[in-house]
Amino acid sequence: MSINNPFVIPPPEPVAIETLEDDPILGGALSINGVLDPSTLGHIETPSVNVPTPPHRVSLHGTVWLVGTSGGAGVSTLAQLTDPLIVDSMLSTPLRGGRIIYVAATHGLGLARAKTLGIALAQSRTHYQPVAIVFVHDRPDLSKATVRLASGIGRMFPRSFSIPYEPSWREPDSDLTVRSVRLTRTITAINKIAQKR
Repeated sequence: MSINNPFVIPPPEPVAIETLEDDPILGGALSINGVLDPSTLGHIETPSVNVPTPPHRVSLHGTVWLVGTSGGAGVSTLAQLTDPLIVDSMLSTPLRGGRIIYVAATHGLGLARAKTLGIALAQSRTHYQPVAIVFVHDRPDLSKATVRLASGIGRMFPRSFSIPYEPSWREPDSDLTVRSVRLTRTITAINKIAQKR
């Protein structure tokens, strides 16, 4: 027969720590830091990139725009999951000099355009302030070539994140349930970026 001693405080219940899933692009890291000074990428031998000048808009304090590198990148979905300070660029045009996060699907067109934007950043030919890029997996398994390319592109930006493939989001009327630890922590990190200013 066990007797509970009222003077002994029982140990706390163990708290389950959610483990961050490995990602083919980032490995076990939530994000990776790329170049802080785009001029350090000046040695890249690529043609100049023409970036259109956006219309001048009034700055919104703390606003960060999500800009897709191609259609179907997941911008509107990500905007629904994040802080109201994070705006879908299809609903509000980013202002000149505004902070933006590029969102790139991991298919050929999405990565090709992300690379073009990374080169524009390296050549100081962007009218925005890119603060990060988010890779959105367009399929469950990424090829080695895709992983290599995305890893290289990610280092062209100040910070890069990667979101795993979520098949349910492609279905009509799907709920935006967040099922992965990686996505949960990525959303938190992106929200912090918006709240810094």
